[in-house]
Amino acid sequence: MQRKKVLWFATRFPYPNIGGDVLLTYKHLQGLSKWSAVYLFSLDEYNNFNLKNNKKLVKETGIKDSFCFKLDKKKALFNSAKTYFSNIPAQCYYYWDKKAFNYFEKTINEINPDIIIFQTVRTYFYFKNINHNNKYSFLVDAISNNYNAALNYVDFKTKVIYKNELKKLLNVERDMIENSKKTFFVSNRDIKWEEKKGINTKNCYSILNGVDLNYFEYKKPNLNSNYITFFGNMRTVANNDAALFLIKDIFPKVKKEIENAKIKIVGINPSKELLSYHNNKDIIITGKVDDIKKELYDSRIIVSPLRIGAGLQNKVLEAAALGIPQIVSDLVFEGISFFKKEEDILVSNTNEIVNTITNIFNNNKKLKKLSINSRKVIEIYYKWENSYKELKMHLNV
Repeated sequence: MQRKKVLWFATRFPYPNIGGDVLLTYKHLQGLSKWSAVYLFSLDEYNNFNLKNNKKLVKETGIKDSFCFKLDKKKALFNSAKTYFSNIPAQCYYYWDKKAFNYFEKTINEINPDIIIFQTVRTYFYFKNINHNNKYSFLVDAISNNYNAALNYVDFKTKVIYKNELKKLLNVERDMIENSKKTFFVSNRDIKWEEKKGINTKNCYSILNGVDLNYFEYKKPNLNSNYITFFGNMRTVANNDAALFLIKDIFPKVKKEIENAKIKIVGINPSKELLSYHNNKDIIITGKVDDIKKELYDSRIIVSPLRIGAGLQNKVLEAAALGIPQIVSDLVFEGISFFKKEEDILVSNTNEIVNTITNIFNNNKKLKKLSINSRKVIEIYYKWENSYKELKMHLNV
């Protein structure tokens, strides 16, 4: 039986596979290649595409080939200004390029794919302008939901922009959902959000992210550490807000109760404001690190006090796989449906996180239990193999 041809469209070249959306692309290319002839069409925003990286991507994922178009950032920024006169969000215009579309059309004609998968709303203009009987959308999360959550925590100027973009994002999400054979998210909460907004979600499905259990190997919790750690890409509004909230609002109150407590913020692209708090004593801002696991193992607990976000937070899954006890906000917990409160992970609204930290910090028995239980949840529910098989079933490949 001839294997079906699948063409995956991503707006970021997935190698190196660092970052949530890039990792998702990489892993699903790898998974689908077990059953299908998979091809990648990608835009390249950060100059990650070169012959060496492409060769590694093809070898490691097993895809047949990849086609990449380098995005002109100046042109992209100019294009995104068009959103002022449109009901389409800025990020869709940012990633739209007529030459890229022509190349995409040419690629489709050469490959003649049975299935085309469009990843995120950023691919909207390409999605809309291609006629194909088997178009699928992998929206990952509902960005409109993310923007809605952010309204309470951003400055006035950003709030005005987000309010305007939120309506436009809902228009695009609705269009892609209604005109896709099926649409995929990484969390049920985003499907519920779309449904709440009056969008027909009968063909929407959640496909959970996974964790590489060999790379994120389990270790017993480090009960000799005094570090309360938060990690992620600090370029995002959500992570930057959470890091500053942890340092400015939470840590001073924790410090009054636990004198030897320290804070560590791990991740690339820390803002100037975030870096200004680094004192190399009880507040550490690492920036980019060579070994993320080493930094995380050197933590007593990990706290994810996110107030902005949607979808499923990979950082929570990775920390759980490593066996590090965690405290997460209500918002984060909504995206991790298989974890049980108190047994596997501690959940606290942002007003109560201080009390949760001080109550658990020196409770070694409880920390050990959380460590063991959270790893078990990952081993059962959050393996990439499960995600591959779920997507395979929906695509019928």
